[in-house]
Amino acid sequence: MREVLKEIRSISYIAFPIMVAFISHLFMGFTDNVMAGRYSSTDLAAISIGSAIWMPLYLFFSAVLSAITPMMAMMIGEGEVKKQKDLLYTGRLLGVGIGFFLLFVVYGTSHIIPFITRDLSISEISKNYIFFVSSGMPALLLYQVYRSIFEAHGKTVPIMLSSFSGMLLNIPLNFIFIYGKLGMPAMGGAGCGIATSISSYFMLFILIIFYKKSIYLGKGKIDKNFAKRIVTLGLPIGASTFLEAFVFSFGSIVLAPFGAVTVASHQVALNFISTIFMIPMSLGIAISVRISQFYGKKDLIYTTFIWKTGIAFVEFIALFSSLFIYLFSDIILNLYTKDAGVLQLAKPLLIIAISFHVIDAFQVTVSNVMRGYHNTKFPMLVNIISYWIITLPLSYCLVYIFDLMAVGFWISLVAGIVSSAFILGINLLNKYNFRKM
Repeated sequence: MREVLKEIRSISYIAFPIMVAFISHLFMGFTDNVMAGRYSSTDLAAISIGSAIWMPLYLFFSAVLSAITPMMAMMIGEGEVKKQKDLLYTGRLLGVGIGFFLLFVVYGTSHIIPFITRDLSISEISKNYIFFVSSGMPALLLYQVYRSIFEAHGKTVPIMLSSFSGMLLNIPLNFIFIYGKLGMPAMGGAGCGIATSISSYFMLFILIIFYKKSIYLGKGKIDKNFAKRIVTLGLPIGASTFLEAFVFSFGSIVLAPFGAVTVASHQVALNFISTIFMIPMSLGIAISVRISQFYGKKDLIYTTFIWKTGIAFVEFIALFSSLFIYLFSDIILNLYTKDAGVLQLAKPLLIIAISFHVIDAFQVTVSNVMRGYHNTKFPMLVNIISYWIITLPLSYCLVYIFDLMAVGFWISLVAGIVSSAFILGINLLNKYNFRKM
């Protein structure tokens, strides 16, 4: 029992700052939704559609670069300092290059919005929002590189502080650009894009300062093999993240024909459950780091102990979170909007979210466990089956054929998440349950 508590403390020490960082990022989305929603439900629907387009793209490339975390953690376990320097240098070049590439890609996606919604007001606001938010892509991708370095070293407090600082800055920036303060014109939802971009560069600046004052590795050189390894290991992570993120974002797109109120209710429920989801996600990343470090030391028996302890801890937290959502669902929804129509539609969605949160926590933790062992392809294949073969067709049937609208889409999410958890769990027990001979 003492060893279990010790491991829980080690996981929590890494995970807590990551969790605060994740929640800070999502709270930026929360403040965007709240402040744009109080401006008008049209603006809330507009940034919902805009986020549904650019966010999966950003998450894909960010997840590719997150492969640096298990690579660096394994090098730390092996005691390879020079390799760490070269990995960071290579990662920075990739981060900058991918960031500017993504800037142009995200901007280009604004032209498809008129095909998604027929509401000209929503379309125009979404296009402007995407235009402004695209300028922050280089900062967000380079930030991910530095974040991975801190995660691998288990020094996650700087990640927390930089993200929290960005969140705090985002609030007054939203106020200025959405409502037109300090001489700026009132831009509504589009102003959220400017606030997000400025906050992204600010977070990067803060994290670089922490890097130079704490774990500065010195100069390295580009290593083509490391670049290839980042891409090889990262592409399945990116694909998995994109597949899952796209399915959740797909809700805003598939529900767009039903009007602003339906889209807004979906966005409210999605934003909150995504915030709560950051708890198991953070713990999963911490478990992955711990496994990679001991995987580098060739201690496979202890890696099994890590994931068994970690999963039990994650599930306990997830059960508590579900109870919290159930008890305070009305208060939670009223934080987002006072629109009676949105509140009425969002309530059953939040209840459905409770039904799959514990299972979703399990599947994301298992995916991170496999990432710790540098296995990223199998979780990608599972996501393809669960979300694209099961969830997407089922959501279309439930939304349009059975006319269940937002409720139908969320029921299809439950089906995908349950199938993903089942397949990943079986694979984990069969391949990574190392025991003493």
